[in-house]
Order: sequence, then structure tokens, then C-alpha cells
Amino acid sequence: MVLILAAAAIPVYLTFRLKGKLRILAAMFSVFMVMHSGYHILGTTGYVSLGENVFEPASVVALVLFGLFFLKISRRQAANAA
Repeated sequence: MVLILAAAAIPVYLTFRLKGKLRILAAMFSVFMVMHSGYHILGTTGYVSLGENVFEPASVVALVLFGLFFLKISRRQAANAA
């Protein structure tokens, strides 16, 4: 269980070190990682219903928002490069 949260340490660290749009992306990915690790931790500790009904959908929403923001940033950069 500790390794799941430890994996979120790198994006959290990058959130504090980066600037601009990359900082926002790192923060959004950090939120996803922490929520997803909460889902796994709740599942292993016996709170399966809470994990599957609250944390799993919330982590999916966080991941989709991260993907949409990433897509928006990459399209802007492609438009500026052309």
C-alpha cells in the first residue's frame, strides 16, 4: 500500500518544481495518482464499496480532465509552431 502512495511522490514533487502549464499538468496528474491510490488502499483495507463507488469514478474523472487539458495544450503548441 505504501508503494502506491510513493508513486504519487514524483508528480507531487514536479508540481512544486515546474512552472506554467507543465505545473498545472503535474498537479492534475498528482490529483489522479492520489485518488487512484486511495481507491486501491480502500479496496485492500476492506472499504471496497467506498473505494469503488467514490474514489474509482473520481479518479477516472481526474484522469479524463488531465487528458483533455493535455490535448488542449498540445493543440495550442502545434498551432503556434505552424
